[in-house]
Amino acid sequence: MKPIGVYLHVPFCAAKCPYCDFYSMPAAPEVQDQYTEGIIRRIQSYSDSHLPADTVYFGGGTPGLLGAERLGRILSTVRESFDLAPDAEVTVETNPGCGDDALFNGLAAAGVTRVSLGLQSANADELRLLGRRHTAEDAARAVELAHRAGIGNVSLDLMIATPGQTRESLRQSIAFCAQTGAPHVSAYLLKIEPGTAFARHRPENLPDPDAAADFYLYAVRQLETAGYRQYEISNFARPGHEGRHNLLYWNCRDYWGVGPAAHSCINNVRRLWPD
Repeated sequence: MKPIGVYLHVPFCAAKCPYCDFYSMPAAPEVQDQYTEGIIRRIQSYSDSHLPADTVYFGGGTPGLLGAERLGRILSTVRESFDLAPDAEVTVETNPGCGDDALFNGLAAAGVTRVSLGLQSANADELRLLGRRHTAEDAARAVELAHRAGIGNVSLDLMIATPGQTRESLRQSIAFCAQTGAPHVSAYLLKIEPGTAFARHRPENLPDPDAAADFYLYAVRQLETAGYRQYEISNFARPGHEGRHNLLYWNCRDYWGVGPAAHSCINNVRRLWPD
């Protein structure tokens, strides 16, 4: 069979952002240890299959909060339980400001080849309204640390049509991404999800749907001008840096998910394993 992708959901966050409806919980060290042991046992329970895999994606939550040692143990278990390709793409999501040299060096040593950073905006006011705790400078530093550790494939997340956003602030955020040297950008329209803080207290200065669509199209043009080619509805990359795990979903290939809110699709059958 064709190689599958492996998705690992890490639910820990330092704080809940007002727009987020993903399952997450506080990053208490003892709970992180319990999670690590539990997810390792779950991965091992499927080791008899030895399915071929060519991408691994640690999503969240904020997986970087687990630390390089725990993430490395989980990744080693994936290698033991799957037939992981030697050139597999291994991605870890994290946030600017929550890691240092030790994190990125440890990730590189464990075999991580790609890092996705939750920038969201390079504008201080927009970051504050989104409940983000980092600065643009934190993000630039994180890209630098990843590159210094040998992880050249870095992706930055951007949010489009956020409260108070203007075309100029969006252009500046895109220019910031290019200036960091990050070769990949994931750009998402803000959606107010039920149950979130934004749903309970709708923010002011939120673009209407037509304005949001205009922001999206503007972002596509600006990203192209900055050298990022659109290869999927929300993903843009310099040539050769397209996210292989992103393309796996886009091309309807099989993936195996494990973790508190992970889903799988194998042989056209979608599954959820409550962990």
